[in-house]
Amino acid sequence: AYVSTDNLPQDFKLALAVDISLAALLGEGIFNFGELLLHPILNALVGTEYEWLHALLKCFNKGDMQAYDMICERYSDAMCRQPELVKNAENLRAKVTLLCLVEYLFSLPPEERSVPLTVIASRARLPSREAAEGLVLRAMAQGMVRGMIDQVEGVFRVAWVQPRVLTHAQVKGLAARLDQWADKLDASQKVICAMT
Repeated sequence: AYVSTDNLPQDFKLALAVDISLAALLGEGIFNFGELLLHPILNALVGTEYEWLHALLKCFNKGDMQAYDMICERYSDAMCRQPELVKNAENLRAKVTLLCLVEYLFSLPPEERSVPLTVIASRARLPSREAAEGLVLRAMAQGMVRGMIDQVEGVFRVAWVQPRVLTHAQVKGLAARLDQWADKLDASQKVICAMT
């Protein structure tokens, strides 16, 4: 039977939110946090000692390397109290780095789908173009992106990026991109009409 989160005791909601969050972060093959972030159970984390976990999920969803490093530094004591996070620190960094790549590629307009590997390395805080190439290969192996790496030109030509569950902010960003596209179509139509 369905039980609304409103009817659950606060301490149970908090424990459940912590467990679900850790399972998502540590789960192999889980790379989409949008739907989880939209679930009301995660509101139980806000205003508690586990609020950092909510922030961590948000930065994973956005693929935000800077926020990830800041959260790890700022909440290192709290994170160290979660032995599985400590044990899987390297895997977590690899996961957020993959998400950084996917989110960046997803945000690109269609006319900018040839991405220099040096740009990918910079955004993902990787030391070299070769490391960026490895990241792209891992993302392709996970089925998160499709495309072709041009080693001569040092670019990744994006053909497809895995669809994602979008948060409200991401939907607003997508709407803005659609508005820009519609404006370009209108301008093109006016140019064509003026030529005829």
